[in-house]
Amino acid sequence: MQKIKLIVVDDHPMVLEGLRSMFAQIAFVDLLATCTNAYEAIEAIKKQNPDIVITDINMPEVSGIDLATKIKKEYAGVKIIAMSTFNERSYVTQMIQNGSDGYLVKNATKEEIEEAILSVFEGKMYMSVNTNMSTADKKEISNIPVISSREKGSAGFDCRRVYQCPDS
Repeated sequence: MQKIKLIVVDDHPMVLEGLRSMFAQIAFVDLLATCTNAYEAIEAIKKQNPDIVITDINMPEVSGIDLATKIKKEYAGVKIIAMSTFNERSYVTQMIQNGSDGYLVKNATKEEIEEAILSVFEGKMYMSVNTNMSTADKKEISNIPVISSREKGSAGFDCRRVYQCPDS
């Protein structure tokens, strides 16, 4: 089996260190980079070409929700797994609507994280067993259509302002 290339984004050094240590023990994972914010993540994605980005939702300056939008717009082949302490439907829905392919609650076990990575890599939607939702809710959320930037209109963020991207 080829190794699944990952980038992890979280603003807490302890979380990054813990995940770095865990991924070193998973034979099918190649952790390419850990990033503390969305700016670092975009640079790492450009240089490293990961299969999956695992991102925290709640980060300063640019949230994981906005980062997911940016990744899906500019790096459509990169899959995203949201990671958060929040397990409410509203956060899950926002991440799915903005391009996330999976959702993990931060108290997930190593086995669940492995399952999430494999599922998302295979093109399946993954929802943490610890989300505060019923199976029917999880199924309904996985059927929510992704809204394009054009459909979102001015509700989306301007990547040129946030990331100093060249004008398109």
